[in-house]
Amino acid sequence: MKKIVLAIISLSLTSQFAFAKDRDVLKCDFTEPFITVVYNANTGLVTSSGMEERAEILSNDASLVPVDAEENGVVDSSYNLVDNTTGKTILSLKLSFKGSNGMSDHMYPFDGTYNDMLGGCSTKKAPAVEPYGLIESLTR
Repeated sequence: MKKIVLAIISLSLTSQFAFAKDRDVLKCDFTEPFITVVYNANTGLVTSSGMEERAEILSNDASLVPVDAEENGVVDSSYNLVDNTTGKTILSLKLSFKGSNGMSDHMYPFDGTYNDMLGGCSTKKAPAVEPYGLIESLTR
């Protein structure tokens, strides 16, 4: 009986860790000033760094929370990155496929708002794209 219980606990923990490994890292780029905010969904860690600064920890325990936002009768995909300890919103995201870091030609899947700055956010599964590079890959 003990072996069965241990096997169930082991499988439960293994599936939790396997799920956690599938989570992605969100990276948001902002200009004026140049700031990068990174959220690791595996650990809940959120950091912010500037051009020559060391990364500052914004939260050790954060998660994305869906926001009920409606525009012209259509519910959009908006999220807040919230510090689970304080309940404060660190970053707001909207899945628009029109995000921009304010400088490059890259199009980001997410619009990000951090401290009233607008930027572009991406993940490994949903990377920023350079539109002209996409067109070049289709032309001869």
